[in-house]
Amino acid sequence: MNHRAHPGWSGPCHVAVASAVLAAAAMAASGHTIASPPPAVKIGFHNMEGGAVSLPELRLGFEAAVQYVNDQLGGVGGRPIEVVVCNTDGSPESSINCANRFVEESVVLAVQGVDAGADAALPILTDAGIVETGKNAFGPQQQIDIGHSYFTGGALQAFAIAALSTFKDEGAERATLFFNDIPSSHDFVSDVIEPVAESIGVDVNAVYFAPGAADWSAVVAAALSDDPQAVGSTGLADPDCIAMIDALRAAGYDGLVYASQCTEFIETLGPEAADGVLMTADLFAPSLVGDIGGRAGDELAIYLEAMAAAGVDEIVTNGFNAQGWFGVGIDVHSILSTIDGDIDAASVAAAFASAKVDRFMGGSIDCTTPAWPGETACSRDVVVYTVSEGAITLHSDGMIDITPYLPEG
Repeated sequence: MNHRAHPGWSGPCHVAVASAVLAAAAMAASGHTIASPPPAVKIGFHNMEGGAVSLPELRLGFEAAVQYVNDQLGGVGGRPIEVVVCNTDGSPESSINCANRFVEESVVLAVQGVDAGADAALPILTDAGIVETGKNAFGPQQQIDIGHSYFTGGALQAFAIAALSTFKDEGAERATLFFNDIPSSHDFVSDVIEPVAESIGVDVNAVYFAPGAADWSAVVAAALSDDPQAVGSTGLADPDCIAMIDALRAAGYDGLVYASQCTEFIETLGPEAADGVLMTADLFAPSLVGDIGGRAGDELAIYLEAMAAAGVDEIVTNGFNAQGWFGVGIDVHSILSTIDGDIDAASVAAAFASAKVDRFMGGSIDCTTPAWPGETACSRDVVVYTVSEGAITLHSDGMIDITPYLPEG
């Protein structure tokens, strides 16, 4: 097993194990019968880590959630959760290797961090009856793997709809949105952006740019020639978000700026450029702890305390990476806790297929019906933020439900 312990686990965990061994030896010497501990529930975690693209914070967030579940919630059905970690490098071969390992180690569930090659692993997992879950699907096959994959994060379409509805609420009737010039982006614009924009009453101009090679000064200059009242994107990576916002500020643009799920621009560009930028997430931000009440406020406090207990609170930032996969860990516990009886791959698959639970630090999870037709996301809830004085603050009145904008049929 390639399990990595947190810094916070090493001391107390080792002491507890040593004490248990000494106690067991003493009981055995006295002739007392020693009850076997319940077997662990094995969950596989595959993630791109250690290579050119390395995202350890996703694993750390998930493992911190598992530690909290085991220490504070008694595991699942009285059984501790054991994480079988398998790193990938984004290649299909590495993802296949992880799938085979999960089958060999009899995991009951596969959880994905970010694994670009994960589509190649799906046939192996499906043949073994092992469900794939995670926050979001990161491959085209995962997005449509209905009945075998269930992702607890918000549907991609929800982020786009939140942007368009926010533009309308702010009085912006003309918007320019940037997209990577790839076939899936064109499909997304024609299938989601255009029909929703028309129903909401926002005129959207889609501008496409070459992935990884955009001259953002030129792209922005061309976009601003149409005098849009709102500019942004529903799916840029952080480097492009930073370049886009920097170019907009340099051009003197003072309309609405929408940065979707990006967060790195806040620290990189500073408050002068970042303040006023709108962004979207499917979780309530840790910076809201103490300012937001109810279930969300309580769960944010639990998250921060659990990350500190695991010794990884230094990765709690304005970003949602560690938080997102901590949430996945708690959501997995919530779903597995609905199982009455043996916890195995079959019962876990049934639990996910019928899952209707609160989403930790978010809205709700309903895996009985796709959040968007034909896709594997289980949540439709997103929240819109505004950056103010370098901090993430609420812009929308809580979570936005995209149900009214679902396509008919």
